[in-house]
Amino acid sequence: MRPALKRLLSAERTAPQMTRYHPSARTMVAHLVDVRRTLPEPLRALHNRMGG
Repeated sequence: MRPALKRLLSAERTAPQMTRYHPSARTMVAHLVDVRRTLPEPLRALHNRMGG
């Protein structure tokens, strides 16, 4: 798992609402989704929780 995804998941565990609605976190998740050929399940789930 990429370090950025690990940090996003850690942030979500600590402050779920802040992470899900923070513009920088949303931008990072959107970027990770765009650059990946196949999505790992944790990234897919986080993207879905963010409304993606």
